[in-house]
Amino acid sequence: MAEGSGRSTNLDQAHFTNMAYSSGLEVINHLNVANQMRYISQDSYETIRITMGEILNKLNSLYKYQINKKTNLKDQ
Repeated sequence: MAEGSGRSTNLDQAHFTNMAYSSGLEVINHLNVANQMRYISQDSYETIRITMGEILNKLNSLYKYQINKKTNLKDQ
């Protein structure tokens, strides 16, 4: 996301936000595997899973904002 923040168009910024979202989904997948293999406690799993859900919701909202934003950074 840091790299995408300097991009001049909304679609470029949204692309990097989408990549961050996808990485978050990958974290959830690894978290599920760690839980199933009992590498982490159920309490840790639930805490991290809730936090990841909140982060993914925020990333999704940011992505929608970037896609629908009318002006680009270079236009400001």
